[in-house]
Amino acid sequence: MLTRSLAFAAGFFVYLANLLCYAHAPPEVSKPQLVGIFAAIAMACAVFAFARRNFDRWQPTLAAIVIAGALMSAVGVAALTLLRASPTVRDAMGSDQLDFTDYRTGATVTVMLLVAGGLLLWARSRESR
Repeated sequence: MLTRSLAFAAGFFVYLANLLCYAHAPPEVSKPQLVGIFAAIAMACAVFAFARRNFDRWQPTLAAIVIAGALMSAVGVAALTLLRASPTVRDAMGSDQLDFTDYRTGATVTVMLLVAGGLLLWARSRESR
């Protein structure tokens, strides 16, 4: 149960780190440092989860964590972007809320996470042969 909870927490922090890549940060906030902190927390949770199982089947589990975090953040940003396209929602929320404008960085990180997850699955399938 604890192992699953740690893997879930790792996926959540991957989601947050990837979501921050889409957000616009004010000049006084270091976005790479913030993303790095969440990524480090995700990595620590994943390592603790894998260590509890003696690193057995770590590749598919890490692939699931990374792919799920990337897809959830992409779906979340897409949903919020579509919601903000509505004039009613935009007027109700104000213009300074949910400012996802760094699509290039966010999409690049999302694609990199998806490729890394795919490579982990591919390496595991080749290893089992």
